[in-house]
Amino acid sequence: MQSPQFLGMVVNGIGPSGQIHWPVAGIVGALRKAFWKLSIGGWVNLDAAARWVSEHQPEQIPKKYGCSRWRQVIHESEQFELHRFTHNGQFGAWFRERSNATG
Repeated sequence: MQSPQFLGMVVNGIGPSGQIHWPVAGIVGALRKAFWKLSIGGWVNLDAAARWVSEHQPEQIPKKYGCSRWRQVIHESEQFELHRFTHNGQFGAWFRERSNATG
């Protein structure tokens, strides 16, 4: 239970083959926590969420999941919807959990 493979699957949702089970992936959980802490009117700014994750769960980085950017994590995970708009006077990429996301 202390093996890197076991911890990879349980903590990060990454199987021994490298396949990612996105609904339980550590980075998805971290984005959900950031959403709960930072959401404004049901949306959270992606840059703000990425900063929050880097401060509170620095081991959760896109590269660990084969992604080059946070937007790619949002897209690949299929757990969130992402839109670019101005919200509360702040323009940027905003996300929220999909209503049909599994987890």
